[in-house]
Parts: sequence; C-alpha cells; structure tokens
Amino acid sequence: MQRRLLLAVDRLKARLAELRTGQKPTPIASITEIRTIQQKLRSIDDKYYKQQCANAAKPQTLQISGFPMPLQCEEDIERLELMVNRNPKLRTQYVEFLRCNKALSVDVSDCFGKFFTSEAMMDGFNWKCTRSSKKQRKAMENYQIFTSCMLEAWREHGIDEIKLDSELRRVVTILNKRRYVASRGAAAQEQYRRE
Repeated sequence: MQRRLLLAVDRLKARLAELRTGQKPTPIASITEIRTIQQKLRSIDDKYYKQQCANAAKPQTLQISGFPMPLQCEEDIERLELMVNRNPKLRTQYVEFLRCNKALSVDVSDCFGKFFTSEAMMDGFNWKCTRSSKKQRKAMENYQIFTSCMLEAWREHGIDEIKLDSELRRVVTILNKRRYVASRGAAAQEQYRRE
C-alpha cells in the first residue's frame, strides 16, 4: 500500500511539474488539472496520516517534551540534539513528530519550517562544516536530529540518505538566500540613513 502511494505521488508531482513549466502544450483546462492534482495529493496525504500516524486526527498536536516547535534559536537545536542522544523516549517523540508533520507529497525543504525557524538555522548551520568570513558554522550532517532521525521518520516517504542530503542542501541554499537578502536590506537601510 505504501509503495503504491509513493508511486502515485511521484506520478502526480511529475505531471504537476510538466503543467507548471509548460513543457507540454496544454489547453486552458490545465488550471483545472493542476487543482485536481493538488486535491489528489492532499487526499493521498490524508490516507497516509490515517494509516501511519499515532494521532491521525491532529498531527499538529504532537509534541516533544520541553521543545515548542518550530525551534526558535540555535541553543534549542543544540539542546534537542543533546536530549535526542541521551533520551530514547524523547528521540521517539521527535521521530514521530517529524513523521506526522511532513506530508507524503511534500519535499523536506518545503516543510522544514515546521521544525526549525530560519532564525534558529541561519547563522549557525550549514550542511557541511565550512568557514565563513565571520565564524565557522556547524555541520548539520553531524547532528542526529538532521540525519538519522529524519531518515527514520521519512524512510517510508521514499527518503534515503542521498535524497535527504539533496533536500537538506536545498534547505541550506534557501537559508543562504534569505541571509543574503536580509543583509542586503540592512545594508541598504544603513546607506539610506547616512544620506
């Protein structure tokens, strides 16, 4: 059953991408088809929740003891990593939270904000350990909360090590763009004040 859902999601997402990029000429009905595909994807997500999640009626009510989600700061991320490594019960809560708060049809990069805010991630983390001009960022690949926990939670979604690596690199790219835009905006405001 799970495999069929994954295949259906892949097929629908491929068709949706075709319609959005206009690769194949389509009539005006393409907007209707896009909406129909989106509705089918939501239906598949609902089926998945009902089959797999402990609290299928309200996945957003799942909690991780002592950690309001999404995590708001770098210190919370460090604390969660520490507790996930020390406490099997908390690790189970975190994995279940991840599993039930990522829809089957949604990419990791599109739901990452449910788990971590941009502010929590932006300045302190990168996928691999790199040195920026200001400070060294921490490597996400060395954190259980970004690797083994996510793999455990989303393996049923067709997420393996390679796909997770790709998705988290995409998250980092998105965060870097936000950081760049924020710094450019701050620089422009500073220049405006000087004039």
